[in-house]
Amino acid sequence: MTDIRYCDHCKQYTMKDTCRCGRTTISRSPAKYSPHFKYKHLRREAKKKQLE
Repeated sequence: MTDIRYCDHCKQYTMKDTCRCGRTTISRSPAKYSPHFKYKHLRREAKKKQLE
């Protein structure tokens, strides 16, 4: 399965590795969640600040 990709230059989404403008695209899928994530405390603190 192909992930959705994004071109930083022209701000377009695509399923291809290169955009219509000829530049390479980056993956925009979120990182997978892991309960063993070693920075989970930082993620929780950032989420609390965001909700305040």
